[in-house]
Amino acid sequence: MRCRSVWPTIVSLLAVTLLASPLSPASAAKRRTFVLPPTYQAAVLMEAETGQILIEDEPNKPWPPASLTKMMTMLLVMEKIKEGIIKLDDPVRASAKAARMGGSQIYLKHGEVFSVGDLMKSVVISSANDATMALAEYIGGSEGGFIELMNIRAEELGMNDSRFYSVHGLPPDPGDEEDVTSAHDMALLARELLKYPNVMEWGAIRRTTIRDGKFVLRNLNRLVRTYRGVDGMKTGHYAKAGYNVVATAKRRGTRFITVVLGAPTDAARFDEASRLLTLGFNLYRRIEAVKAGRPAGKTVTVHSSLEGKVEPVAAHDVVLLLTRAEAGKLVETVNVNEAVTAPVEKGQRLGEIIWTVDGAVIGSTSLVAAKRVNYAGWFRRLFP
Repeated sequence: MRCRSVWPTIVSLLAVTLLASPLSPASAAKRRTFVLPPTYQAAVLMEAETGQILIEDEPNKPWPPASLTKMMTMLLVMEKIKEGIIKLDDPVRASAKAARMGGSQIYLKHGEVFSVGDLMKSVVISSANDATMALAEYIGGSEGGFIELMNIRAEELGMNDSRFYSVHGLPPDPGDEEDVTSAHDMALLARELLKYPNVMEWGAIRRTTIRDGKFVLRNLNRLVRTYRGVDGMKTGHYAKAGYNVVATAKRRGTRFITVVLGAPTDAARFDEASRLLTLGFNLYRRIEAVKAGRPAGKTVTVHSSLEGKVEPVAAHDVVLLLTRAEAGKLVETVNVNEAVTAPVEKGQRLGEIIWTVDGAVIGSTSLVAAKRVNYAGWFRRLFP
């Protein structure tokens, strides 16, 4: 982390520890506790495994994503690879339109051929607009066709504040619509991208080459060099959008995603992202409340069966993110049915486990039958 951000971070941590520790996670997420005012337009801190929002500031504020738009392009490419529609070593021929792209680029020539993998590295690491356009045209048939796919996928992901009009996020031409998103939507998109190891591998690269070592790709996400645990994802900037960043970091088994939109300077976006990640790692504990299949410790009577009873098990893994103060107040309550009648199907709901802090429910999972319990008539019960 940059030296100039150390003291603001320490002061902020002290403030959050003193002011936020009595709050539940839901209320803590909506309360601003920074001593020093943030220098962004909107921000979010999300725990990646659960999707829980821990800190938010104007999370649904509409804002131009700039090159963060390319994250949706990246996702669609990786999903097509997963579906077997394209492969990383597929050759892609650059169109005249791709070759004319400005801004960050790898200087594609019309007709030049690159693999999908090299184009993706160029997008993820160096935000290359020409590589983005080449990929979009390869998958969507045209820029317009790919943009349609982008908006369909955004709707499927619940990105309700987002609308894409470009594949790259460059400033719109006069009369054209501007891409729009929100900090919350970018966190949702980043969480989906975490499913693809290649994206994380490329996002963590500081420097590499393409064109047989003749062209250098440098990572625009400074945090991969300055903040321990950061391994992606994307930066974006133009004048109206300000400086945007989506970053993800993992330490001691816990991964956070942070989004900062509309920072006034390049340094400010990275300082603010560092501050939010530091708050997450210092204030919150990841607690594995239960693993799927764990016995409930209580039994349910099963009438008209040979077994006579069944012990339900947890249906799902449950992970909780709590402040240290909240972790000390965590209460687990197991509720099961008194009795049911055979047959009992495997997976049938027989109760629930709930977790509360100061009476507020912060997590739950069903308790289910681990196996089928068959019906047995009176004769079988008398003569098993």
